[in-house]
Amino acid sequence: MATWITVTPRLEQGLKIANQIDNDTIILIYKQAACNIVKPQLMESTLKNTFKTDDDKCLIFLNAWFIYGKGIIDHFRQMSIFPVQVKDIDWSLNIQAASSSIKKDVRPMALLQLNLTGEDESKLTLEFDKKELIDLYHNLERIQSQLDTFK
Repeated sequence: MATWITVTPRLEQGLKIANQIDNDTIILIYKQAACNIVKPQLMESTLKNTFKTDDDKCLIFLNAWFIYGKGIIDHFRQMSIFPVQVKDIDWSLNIQAASSSIKKDVRPMALLQLNLTGEDESKLTLEFDKKELIDLYHNLERIQSQLDTFK
Protein backbone atom coordinates (compact mmCIF):
# COMPACT_ATOMS: atom_id res chain seq x y z
CA MET A 1 0.00 0.00 0.00
CA ALA A 2 1.29 3.48 -0.80
CA THR A 3 2.79 5.42 2.10
CA TRP A 4 1.17 8.71 1.11
CA ILE A 5 -2.32 7.44 2.08
CA THR A 6 -3.29 6.56 5.64
CA VAL A 7 -5.39 3.42 5.53
CA THR A 8 -8.39 3.76 7.82
CA PRO A 9 -10.67 0.81 8.65
CA ARG A 10 -13.38 2.30 6.45
CA LEU A 11 -10.98 2.70 3.52
CA GLU A 12 -9.73 -0.84 4.04
CA GLN A 13 -13.31 -2.11 3.95
CA GLY A 14 -13.92 -0.14 0.76
CA LEU A 15 -10.78 -1.53 -0.79
CA LYS A 16 -11.93 -5.06 -0.01
CA ILE A 17 -15.18 -4.36 -1.86
CA ALA A 18 -13.29 -2.82 -4.76
CA ASN A 19 -10.74 -5.65 -4.72
CA GLN A 20 -12.28 -7.12 -7.85
CA ILE A 21 -10.71 -4.22 -9.79
CA ASP A 22 -7.01 -4.71 -10.51
CA ASN A 23 -4.44 -2.25 -9.14
CA ASP A 24 -3.49 -0.92 -12.57
CA THR A 25 -7.09 0.15 -13.19
CA ILE A 26 -7.31 1.83 -9.79
CA ILE A 27 -4.05 3.70 -10.43
CA LEU A 28 -5.28 4.68 -13.90
CA ILE A 29 -8.55 6.04 -12.47
CA TYR A 30 -6.82 8.20 -9.87
CA LYS A 31 -4.02 9.24 -12.24
CA GLN A 32 -6.57 10.49 -14.78
CA ALA A 33 -8.49 12.20 -12.02
CA ALA A 34 -5.31 13.82 -10.66
CA CYS A 35 -4.07 14.97 -14.06
CA ASN A 36 -7.40 16.52 -14.93
CA ILE A 37 -8.28 17.53 -11.35
CA VAL A 38 -11.68 15.91 -11.77
CA LYS A 39 -14.78 16.95 -9.86
CA PRO A 40 -16.61 14.12 -8.06
CA GLN A 41 -19.63 14.28 -10.41
CA LEU A 42 -17.43 13.81 -13.49
CA MET A 43 -15.51 11.03 -11.78
CA GLU A 44 -18.76 9.23 -10.96
CA SER A 45 -20.01 9.38 -14.55
CA THR A 46 -16.60 8.23 -15.86
CA LEU A 47 -16.55 5.30 -13.45
CA LYS A 48 -20.05 4.24 -14.43
CA ASN A 49 -19.75 4.78 -18.18
CA THR A 50 -16.12 3.89 -18.93
CA PHE A 51 -15.26 1.34 -16.26
CA LYS A 52 -18.81 -0.04 -15.80
CA THR A 53 -18.59 0.07 -12.00
CA ASP A 54 -21.65 -0.32 -9.81
CA ASP A 55 -22.91 2.30 -7.33
CA ASP A 56 -21.16 0.76 -4.27
CA LYS A 57 -17.75 0.82 -5.94
CA CYS A 58 -18.37 4.33 -7.30
CA LEU A 59 -19.15 5.52 -3.78
CA ILE A 60 -15.89 4.00 -2.49
CA PHE A 61 -13.83 5.71 -5.19
CA LEU A 62 -15.64 9.03 -4.69
CA ASN A 63 -15.18 8.95 -0.90
CA ALA A 64 -11.49 8.15 -1.29
CA TRP A 65 -11.15 10.92 -3.89
CA PHE A 66 -12.93 13.39 -1.62
CA ILE A 67 -10.75 12.52 1.38
CA TYR A 68 -7.41 11.84 -0.32
CA GLY A 69 -7.72 13.74 -3.61
CA LYS A 70 -5.34 16.55 -2.66
CA GLY A 71 -2.66 14.08 -1.53
CA ILE A 72 -3.13 12.00 -4.68
CA ILE A 73 -2.82 15.11 -6.89
CA ASP A 74 0.32 16.23 -5.03
CA HIS A 75 1.85 12.76 -5.31
CA PHE A 76 1.27 12.48 -9.06
CA ARG A 77 2.58 16.02 -9.64
CA GLN A 78 5.88 15.01 -8.06
CA MET A 79 6.19 12.01 -10.37
CA SER A 80 7.62 12.41 -13.83
CA ILE A 81 5.51 11.51 -16.82
CA PHE A 82 8.63 10.28 -18.59
CA PRO A 83 9.68 6.72 -17.76
CA VAL A 84 13.34 7.32 -18.67
CA GLN A 85 15.27 10.31 -17.37
CA VAL A 86 18.83 11.57 -17.63
CA LYS A 87 20.61 10.96 -14.34
CA ASP A 88 24.05 12.30 -15.26
CA ILE A 89 26.10 13.39 -18.27
CA ASP A 90 29.72 12.42 -18.90
CA TRP A 91 31.67 14.02 -21.72
CA SER A 92 35.01 13.98 -23.43
CA LEU A 93 36.65 15.78 -26.32
CA ASN A 94 38.59 13.73 -28.86
CA ILE A 95 40.84 15.18 -31.52
CA GLN A 96 41.26 13.07 -34.63
CA ALA A 97 43.84 13.85 -37.29
CA ALA A 98 43.91 12.34 -40.76
CA SER A 99 47.68 12.22 -40.57
CA SER A 100 50.31 13.34 -38.11
CA SER A 101 52.04 15.45 -40.78
CA ILE A 102 48.93 17.45 -41.85
CA LYS A 103 47.70 19.44 -38.86
CA LYS A 104 45.04 21.35 -40.80
CA ASP A 105 42.87 18.25 -41.12
CA VAL A 106 42.12 18.00 -37.41
CA ARG A 107 38.54 17.05 -36.51
CA PRO A 108 37.53 17.60 -32.88
CA MET A 109 34.70 15.30 -31.76
CA ALA A 110 32.71 15.68 -28.57
CA LEU A 111 31.36 12.55 -26.91
CA LEU A 112 28.42 12.90 -24.56
CA GLN A 113 27.34 9.91 -22.54
CA LEU A 114 23.86 10.21 -21.03
CA ASN A 115 23.39 8.01 -17.98
CA LEU A 116 19.70 7.14 -18.01
CA THR A 117 17.45 5.90 -15.21
CA GLY A 118 14.14 4.15 -15.46
CA GLU A 119 13.20 0.51 -15.08
CA ASP A 120 16.74 -0.35 -16.22
CA GLU A 121 19.73 1.93 -16.00
CA SER A 122 21.41 2.43 -19.35
CA LYS A 123 23.86 4.69 -21.15
CA LEU A 124 23.42 6.51 -24.43
CA THR A 125 26.54 7.81 -26.16
CA LEU A 126 26.27 10.69 -28.64
CA GLU A 127 29.03 11.94 -30.90
CA PHE A 128 29.11 15.53 -32.20
CA ASP A 129 31.41 17.45 -34.47
CA LYS A 130 31.90 21.17 -33.82
CA LYS A 131 28.91 22.32 -35.93
CA GLU A 132 26.56 19.74 -34.41
CA LEU A 133 27.66 20.65 -30.90
CA ILE A 134 27.06 24.36 -31.58
CA ASP A 135 23.60 23.54 -33.00
CA LEU A 136 22.81 21.50 -29.88
CA TYR A 137 23.93 24.37 -27.68
CA HIS A 138 21.70 26.87 -29.53
CA ASN A 139 18.71 24.52 -29.32
CA LEU A 140 19.26 24.08 -25.58
CA GLU A 141 19.47 27.87 -25.20
CA ARG A 142 16.11 28.21 -27.01
CA ILE A 143 14.54 25.58 -24.78
CA GLN A 144 15.91 27.34 -21.69
CA SER A 145 14.52 30.71 -22.77
CA GLN A 146 11.10 29.14 -23.35
CA LEU A 147 11.22 27.50 -19.91
CA ASP A 148 12.20 30.85 -18.38
CA THR A 149 8.99 32.41 -19.69
CA PHE A 150 6.99 30.03 -17.45
CA LYS A 151 8.62 31.28 -14.24
